[in-house]
Amino acid sequence: MEQNIYSEMATRIITEQEKIIGPVAYLQADTIPGLIVNRKSRTVTVPGNGAATIDSLVQSYKEFFGNAAVEVSKKAVGNLRFNLQPGQLPQSLR
Repeated sequence: MEQNIYSEMATRIITEQEKIIGPVAYLQADTIPGLIVNRKSRTVTVPGNGAATIDSLVQSYKEFFGNAAVEVSKKAVGNLRFNLQPGQLPQSLR
């Protein structure tokens, strides 16, 4: 269950970032170890450490276009944040 939440978070984050930066969002996501990105189906799988992988993804976008990327990411995950215990929530989304 927990991994599915991280996969959904990653999918939502990439989709929202794509609205702002276009296809570069997927290029950035492809560089993140631990993410399996399927552009065709627009889905993402996070098989490993979900919180760390999400943090890496958000950090990548932050380095690309600043702190606004963090806010976009937080907005993208919306209520999914509440499905995790505080210790399971990626630091970048707190």
